[in-house]
Amino acid sequence: MFERYTEDARKSIFFARSEASRFGSSRITADHLFLGIARSGPQSIERLVGSRETAGDLRKAIETGIPDSSAASSAVDLPLDPACRQVLQAAAREWETRRHARIENEHLLMGLWLVEQTEVSKKLRALGISEEQAEIRLFANLEDLAPSTGFRIAEHEGYVSAACTACKITAVFTYMGTQYGQPVIRLRCPTCNHSQLWRLEGSCKDFPPEPASESPEE
Repeated sequence: MFERYTEDARKSIFFARSEASRFGSSRITADHLFLGIARSGPQSIERLVGSRETAGDLRKAIETGIPDSSAASSAVDLPLDPACRQVLQAAAREWETRRHARIENEHLLMGLWLVEQTEVSKKLRALGISEEQAEIRLFANLEDLAPSTGFRIAEHEGYVSAACTACKITAVFTYMGTQYGQPVIRLRCPTCNHSQLWRLEGSCKDFPPEPASESPEE
């Protein structure tokens, strides 16, 4: 099941099981998964919430909300609860849609945001983190595509035209914002529905207009 996961993401699952055991839980929940990520990849959480301090406060809040029963044996094979299973399924969909090489902690965190009934999702939303903000903060580093890839990019009054990396058809996408001082756009191809983020080098205005001859014929 976890062969598509990176080493850090697999560690998160392992640590989630350890956290469930520590609290004496009979199942691995989304809260345990979040704590597992906090152990294997705290930087991804810090990037999502904006600071190390906020990440620490969020971890403490999640830990406080987990009922503490008598400690379970580490040998017990704990199953995933339904919500945690939904989180992993959402993470897998994000990985598949974005066509990344492996499932990372970032995909797991996006899955936690998407499954609204989890306490983690509620607390992330309470911090004012929208879905688009979560995508930019989590995936901009994973999807580092720039003009050097050969795809032409140009700004047209607040919109960006770019060639989809999946079907190579040029379309117009809304300009999203910045990440670490660099322009970032969300790409969802209307032709093949491929979705990803692009982090561009420099300002969009630095790129020359795309020649009319390169636009697809209608």
